[in-house]
Amino acid sequence: MQVAYIRILLVGITLLHSVVEGKEVIDLSESNLNSVPDYLEGNLDVRTLNLNENKIKLTRSDAEILLSMKNLKVLSLSENLIESKNPNLIYYLKKSKVELISISKNRLVSCSFLSKVSDIKAIDLSENLISRLGDGEDMSNSIEYLDLKHNKISAIAQKYKFSNKLEYLNLSNNQLKEFNSPAECVDLTDLDISDNRLKHFPGQILELDKLATLNLSGNAISQVDSELIRQLVTIKGFSVLDISNNSISTIELILVKENDRYDFHLDISGNPLGHIYVNSQ
Repeated sequence: MQVAYIRILLVGITLLHSVVEGKEVIDLSESNLNSVPDYLEGNLDVRTLNLNENKIKLTRSDAEILLSMKNLKVLSLSENLIESKNPNLIYYLKKSKVELISISKNRLVSCSFLSKVSDIKAIDLSENLISRLGDGEDMSNSIEYLDLKHNKISAIAQKYKFSNKLEYLNLSNNQLKEFNSPAECVDLTDLDISDNRLKHFPGQILELDKLATLNLSGNAISQVDSELIRQLVTIKGFSVLDISNNSISTIELILVKENDRYDFHLDISGNPLGHIYVNSQ
């Protein structure tokens, strides 16, 4: 699945409230539901199901009803009462064939269940209380899109391995002080670590040779290696580096004409810049 397609699906979830219920889309958001309605059991028509803003805790019965909806592709359970240690959540994630699931704004304090996912490609776990990555087994290799923004993540276990199919990773608005780029993510194109507490560039960033955008804005980075920027620019397809709103006072910009490519965008706004050196090569 392409990242662009996944993004469209996510946008679809946020816009469901404005969609008139039809054969393929059912919107049950803000319906004061404590459980998944029984009448959905065995429904083969629904492709997108919105259960946002209810009181669902996800019982075994809920999981079985959702699993019986064999053609369901997009499921949103945002703003419910689901907890990370709920065995029914793990049970559902193991068996589910949906392509995208949102469990944002719930009561998740861990995401160790990501090792149990079998087929789901895109997962939104934003705005929970997750504090660490790497408790338990490595991430399932089915995951291509992972949104963990606005959690409480302060550490990633050193030996933890992300999905080797991951294309999009959002860790913005957490509490990370350091980040080593996951070399196993050979297809990673979009990496967002903005609004954390980083003081240095992510380690091993050049190993991500399909990277297209890197967002490091809103951190505490004070020094920039000009040679590192030059090498990033030479990565085929790399186009956006955002290091705005950091603590950078001096920067040397090495302008490189790489195969007549001038589409590289560098954002250095919001830094206390006193000196900018430009070196043309």
